[in-house]
Amino acid sequence: MKNLKTGFKRLFSWLGLLPLYILDKIIELFINIKQISFRVIFDIVIIGGVIASLIVSLSLYRKIKQIDAKLQTRKDVSITSIPPVVSHPSHLKITSPNVDAMVTDNEITIIGEAKDNTIISLMRDSVVIAVTLPENGMFKFENILATRGHNQFKINAISADGKSNAMQEIRFTYYSPTLSYLARNYVRGDIRQKEIAITFDGDFLNNAANPILDILNEKNIKCSFFLTGRFLEKYPETVRRMVEEGHEIGNHTWDHPHLTTFEQNKRHDTHPDITREILQEQLTNTTQLFKKITGIEMNRIWRAPYGEHNYQIRRWAAELGYRQVGWTVGKDWRDSMDTMDWVADKNSSGYFTAEQIVQKVLSFGEGKQNGANGCIVLMHLGTKRTDDFPYDKLPKMIDGLREKGYKLVTVTELLD
Repeated sequence: MKNLKTGFKRLFSWLGLLPLYILDKIIELFINIKQISFRVIFDIVIIGGVIASLIVSLSLYRKIKQIDAKLQTRKDVSITSIPPVVSHPSHLKITSPNVDAMVTDNEITIIGEAKDNTIISLMRDSVVIAVTLPENGMFKFENILATRGHNQFKINAISADGKSNAMQEIRFTYYSPTLSYLARNYVRGDIRQKEIAITFDGDFLNNAANPILDILNEKNIKCSFFLTGRFLEKYPETVRRMVEEGHEIGNHTWDHPHLTTFEQNKRHDTHPDITREILQEQLTNTTQLFKKITGIEMNRIWRAPYGEHNYQIRRWAAELGYRQVGWTVGKDWRDSMDTMDWVADKNSSGYFTAEQIVQKVLSFGEGKQNGANGCIVLMHLGTKRTDDFPYDKLPKMIDGLREKGYKLVTVTELLD
């Protein structure tokens, strides 16, 4: 009996529960007076066990509620999911950014709602970096630079009575775009947006460049031009004009080489003369000359000559930060935004009149749900034609696309 009593004491001491300790004292009293049977002791043990289980369960339940409460009050916020804040005097709510995509720029814009009689401040690492006042219940912080790695921004509101409230905390991690992201082949933008990019390639001829630039200037359109290094060498004044008039310039390699074996075997195997070093030199030399001519950096977009590329080639370019931009293609010429405007031989199966070209572009996607949304059109800055110039129909193409509700944009605007 003494051993049984000692075991109970150890159990109750381990649990640290006062009610069971009292029960232990009752058992000790019964044992001392030797007026209790073993059956009664057994029943008391069972009852004590039940009471102990209930008390332990209650303790665990309280612990779980405490943990849950802590989780509910955490303010960890990702850039892709910013939850509404709790109710407070200024009623601030972050509505942007809210994008589920690869971050390619380190500038963000934060938009929110607040009463007009509040002062909104933006803090990074406990330092105020911007202050603004709401207008018509809205406020905005623009061009906020995010740093590589972890970013933490806090938004505070000072109400009319001078009280400062911590309203929202935004946390996210910003990395450079991954190589696999940059190495994709971009042939179309967002098909939900009524936007189209008309693009022009320039290699060794620029006899269509000035008429094209005149038309774009008259129509107030900014386009994307993909230029080779030898184009830059031969026509620096044309290049400077493009930049001065606000157009976007992409890389078209140095001397327009064949990058794959498509011309020989209709397969896009990497050409034996093309290595990682050679491709990157083609791109780098063109970029350096462009900066020397214009004083600015070239946009980090490129277009493979003849449309010849594969994942390996695109990845080599991606190592320099370049995205390969093609054009929208389909099963045949009419289902493609390649205008074939460079073909001069009227007896060639690839020759199409200027009117056929413009009608093809204007009719693209007719009868389809998304029409020509997000399409990239390919044209050229040089031609060997002696008449029937496709660029003469460019005003008709532009007006026709606008009448259909399309917005004409640059490639970067289309893809980003």
